[in-house]
Amino acid sequence: MPGYEPIRDDEATGVLPGTVAAAHLESCAAGLAGGVGPANVRECLGRVGDLAEVIQYLVAGQQHISSTLAGLAEHVHDRHVAGPLATAPMDDVVALTEVLRAAASAARHSAEALAETAPMLENVAESAGPDTRL
Repeated sequence: MPGYEPIRDDEATGVLPGTVAAAHLESCAAGLAGGVGPANVRECLGRVGDLAEVIQYLVAGQQHISSTLAGLAEHVHDRHVAGPLATAPMDDVVALTEVLRAAASAARHSAEALAETAPMLENVAESAGPDTRL
């Protein structure tokens, strides 16, 4: 999508409670997943250009999810070292921190893999035309 610039983590305005933001993310993801199902795909992804745009947003979203998971891992670690989680079982906190870090890495790799589709999407859109109905 020409001229598209994803929102940087440090540019986000306002802070929602984590549970509210995560619930909104889950709801939006469910809506998108349902939208690309056989019954709704024509309304959700009507044109070839829509596919490229959706993937661009998914790349940015995966990057933000990766940053979020990495931040959660560090927060849990820091609160265990000196804070309210100091009394929690060390093995559980270490395991939780490592799982969050691994999930952050997986989300980053997912974003990178999706980003690699840009040239292919460009070729498809160029060949078929961005306004071609899917």
